[in-house]
Amino acid sequence: YTIRFGQLRAMTKGWLVRLNMDTRGYWLEEDRMSNNEDALAAVKPVFNKVADRWGRRTDFPKGIKLDEIQQPVVLSPDGRMAPANLRLCREQKCLVVSTAEQRGRVEISNPNDTDKNALL
Repeated sequence: YTIRFGQLRAMTKGWLVRLNMDTRGYWLEEDRMSNNEDALAAVKPVFNKVADRWGRRTDFPKGIKLDEIQQPVVLSPDGRMAPANLRLCREQKCLVVSTAEQRGRVEISNPNDTDKNALL
């Protein structure tokens, strides 16, 4: 839900939003000075935490960890998402959350089998 909310916020507000992650959790930040032209011109954005609950760190559930720290996922006002593959693991079971396949979509896959509830 967080990625979808960030994408919708970027599109409705007209500025860049990004999903940040660390070993403990995730949160959203936004660049209120950006617009689509800035994003395409590669102007260096200045991100600040989103002012509501989406800007507070949400901890991963107990026992789930991000397999490796990724670059933040940037969400653009035109609906694009920076490609990313986030590998979330509990013990030996992992799921991959990917924004890399199709414009504006998030895919969840289990590299080991077809059970998408493997981490529940």
